[in-house]
Amino acid sequence: MSQRKSPFATIRAAAELGLGTMAHQLAGSVPERSHRIARAMAKQLRAATNDETRRHLLLVLGNAGSDETLDAILPFLKDSSADVRGAAAAALRWIKAPNVDSLLCTALATDADAGVRVEAATALGFRTMTPETFKAHRIAFQKDESSSVRVALLQNLARSQSTFPKESPCSSRPDPTQCRPSRGSGELAGDREVNFGVRGSTPLSFLSLLGCALCSNEKKRKESGVEPPHSKERWSTSAFQVHN
Repeated sequence: MSQRKSPFATIRAAAELGLGTMAHQLAGSVPERSHRIARAMAKQLRAATNDETRRHLLLVLGNAGSDETLDAILPFLKDSSADVRGAAAAALRWIKAPNVDSLLCTALATDADAGVRVEAATALGFRTMTPETFKAHRIAFQKDESSSVRVALLQNLARSQSTFPKESPCSSRPDPTQCRPSRGSGELAGDREVNFGVRGSTPLSFLSLLGCALCSNEKKRKESGVEPPHSKERWSTSAFQVHN
């Protein structure tokens, strides 16, 4: 696919994203047609010559969610462009191959770009939480300095509480005076340390946990006097991308 310079490029892009969604919906009823669509898009991805086209076609394949496109997607997890790597991570969300969880956890733990790590965490949120991915979430939450990544992880962990009821997210409920807006300042105060994985403790609600995480992150930033390197890291993959 060549670079889109036509005034109808947006319409074409939306149609291709819709075609990916169609392939996903046809997988159960008309698998041959679904496979043909996925293979055609994977072929275009391999032939793409610029980052914008690669990113777009990865989003199309993400909407399709076809296992047979995994080999076409894999090389782009290590692409030099963070936008392309993020789209590749997002493209794995519905693929059922057994190594996909590991690939996403690796991206979550090691990619230098926070936007890519957000996409990896978001893709994991579409998948069934396992003990291995639960552990990866917990470790990433403790170590990642990006608030956007931590929020994405918290959303996944909150949904997993029924699956892992014994894995309480915090050793105790936070002191309400330690995690609240300062009077008159509108700024978050407190430095409550959140410790995932402490057994036999009282679980926090998602909102309490989120508040504690952001309080801790904000205070550390202010104490350092340095703006976080990814303060504007969250990027929109596509207005037309389908997530469910």
